[in-house]
Amino acid sequence: MKLALMCMLLVQFFHAEIRAKDAPAIVKMVPEHPAIRGEIVEIYLRDEIENRLVAPSIANYQVQVLQNGHKNSAQVLSIRPREHMLCLQVILPEDSRIGNADFIVTTVSGQSPAYPIELGDRPTKPKMVLDNLISYGSTSQESGRLPYTEPVAIERGAIRKIDVTPLVDPKDKDAALLFEFKQTGISHKIQAEIVQVQSGPGIYLYPHYIAIIEVPDSLKPGLAELEVQIHANNKYSDSTVLVVTIVDHSRTADSPSVGASPRISAYGPITTGRGQSFALSLANSTSLAPEPRNALILAVNNGRFYTSVPERVPSDTKIDAPAVIVARLDPNIYGPVTVRIFNPALGEVFGFSNPISMDILDTIVPPELSGIAAASQQQLDHLKELDKFLPEWAPRDTCRYDSARRYIVLKIKKMDLNKNFVVIKMQQEKRLFTLNYNDFCVGYGDSALIRLPAGIGPGKVDIAIANQNIDAQSVWVYGSFDIDQ
Repeated sequence: MKLALMCMLLVQFFHAEIRAKDAPAIVKMVPEHPAIRGEIVEIYLRDEIENRLVAPSIANYQVQVLQNGHKNSAQVLSIRPREHMLCLQVILPEDSRIGNADFIVTTVSGQSPAYPIELGDRPTKPKMVLDNLISYGSTSQESGRLPYTEPVAIERGAIRKIDVTPLVDPKDKDAALLFEFKQTGISHKIQAEIVQVQSGPGIYLYPHYIAIIEVPDSLKPGLAELEVQIHANNKYSDSTVLVVTIVDHSRTADSPSVGASPRISAYGPITTGRGQSFALSLANSTSLAPEPRNALILAVNNGRFYTSVPERVPSDTKIDAPAVIVARLDPNIYGPVTVRIFNPALGEVFGFSNPISMDILDTIVPPELSGIAAASQQQLDHLKELDKFLPEWAPRDTCRYDSARRYIVLKIKKMDLNKNFVVIKMQQEKRLFTLNYNDFCVGYGDSALIRLPAGIGPGKVDIAIANQNIDAQSVWVYGSFDIDQ
């Protein structure tokens, strides 16, 4: 009996040790000085998982604030790995009071020890970072970043992420992050947008909130003071000031070693559907050097920031010539959207293109089929010429010219630019055929040269065509044509 009791106590002891080891522990909080309602507080937890790929679920984390014997829950906005820890962005409870408070984080693994912090009635003086340079009045020891050395370049007219702590509650109408650019005799005041960064097709980001501003286009090239302060709880914080250099969109003549920023010269279609492709024409392919595949598409929609990777980029950036990028946004995005191209090799100052505005409909736009005809001899001769440029290792089912096959030309508009997102079905009598990617041979503006399936012979053929995104499809459009003997 005593032995059994001792074994049970040992098991409980070891379970307690395991729970204590896995239980969350608050390492630090930002701001460390008095925080107030309306600010986003960052709680940093010890993270036992190295090189974490996926952020844990917010639902598994609860934050409680203890004050004067009362316990209230704080809203967790986001959680992500940061600085080898887990960073929780948290909104203080509405009934928070001035004075001392203890923060406790609870997870499925247990409860953290209480972490004391002071709650004040005036917003915290913000810290601001640009391009790894921290604002005046802070040291590298406080931030883990380089101290200020020289003015940071900011492009006028650009949408710019600003690293500021603390941020403000995006749903608190009385809270604001205020910026002011000052030049001789001129002052430009703007309010930052607090937006949630989201993942997009081809790229994964940990969702979290950031501050972005649109730098006034009316600023003059040269030095300027950038001042930031927080308004919350009907009071203003002390200001933080950073000296910056205002630059034009493209790189200046005193930086001849680098090329111009990406510049979108045309785009289309102006209106498209959810998750459908669109084309961006670049004035110069060299703006994506040295590696076009690293380019990103950045989009802002309804206060949220999205990224995606292009589906098609120019293969050669050494030639000084226009180029086309084919892109696609997350299918959850619809409505007015601002889109830019970003070349990370050029950095935040010069890597962003000019913005364009698009309207994405809350539907999938179907193709518009206006005619079907047999391919002309001239079109077939063109296909034969293209065969000469195909490498030997090209797949066997690549759309080569084959005298034993038949070809038609579709007169069609609004067909997806990526043929993987187009569905074409044909029916002849009771036989059904579905075309694959390699049956799309050549595009001619609003026309497409199509290779017919081998089983189709003379007679009437019905055709149905639809566009699709990653999880849905447009309505079908129908047509028919006759195959001669």
